Amino acid sequence: MAFALPPLPYAYDALEPYIDSTTMNIHHTKHHNTYVTNVNNVLAGENGGALKGLSLSAIQKEVVTLPDSIKTAVRNSGGGHWNHSFFWSVMGKTGSIAEAPTGDLKSSIESTFGSLDEMQKKFNTAAASRFGSGWAWLSVNADGQLFISSTPNQDNPLMEGIVDQPGTPILGLDVWEHVRCMLVSLVTLTPHPSIPRACRARWRATLQSYVADLGDLVTSLSCGFLSTRMCTTHPQAYYLKYQNRRPEYIASWWKTVDFDVIAKNYSAAKSGGLPAFDTPLV
Repeated sequence: MAFALPPLPYAYDALEPYIDSTTMNIHHTKHHNTYVTNVNNVLAGENGGALKGLSLSAIQKEVVTLPDSIKTAVRNSGGGHWNHSFFWSVMGKTGSIAEAPTGDLKSSIESTFGSLDEMQKKFNTAAASRFGSGWAWLSVNADGQLFISSTPNQDNPLMEGIVDQPGTPILGLDVWEHVRCMLVSLVTLTPHPSIPRACRARWRATLQSYVADLGDLVTSLSCGFLSTRMCTTHPQAYYLKYQNRRPEYIASWWKTVDFDVIAKNYSAAKSGGLPAFDTPLV
């Protein structure tokens, strides 16, 4: 058994203008794919038998019981795979999603938090105040009650025995920090005939490599015409569009949330089930 990277349920540009297509592409094909690769490495390793026959969701619930030799890797990469697969599923293109809750979900939100606005404020606070890397969640607890929490890194509420507030997530937001450095403003090129074409091409290739691999930007190209401004602030899942403006990202992200999907997740959780989304195997 091995996991495969699930395709997005929409095009990379479907969440524009709220989440840009380049960020979606990198987030999905680079970061999410790395989690899939790493959890598959555990499966193929010496202690991979501990995961044999377990679904991705079941793995989340069993993390606390796993051998110490693989527990951290599964917690990080297995959690990262589940979290991202879930994250893609709760969003959709504006105009094709339900932008507000209805029915039982609406009633439960209002009875628990007072209103949708109040729920979103509490959720936003959980997301914005999560130090460093992590997630914000709207979940259902064992008593069928809604609650908001945040978790560090790639932990999620299914990880009973690890997280402070276990439950079944019905909505989640990624505020994960993926790399060490952020380019605050792209290099300014002076379009002067004296600049060698090969030098311009070399710089352009470096930028493309940076975007593709999210490695440290190489600035020592000795071209003599580059103007850069760098920052050591960590970029999050919103780095290319919002840079370090996390609250702005959170506010915009709500425009992509499909409350029809959240309602289905809520109904499943109330019945003791789990969210349904694609986790293909190869």
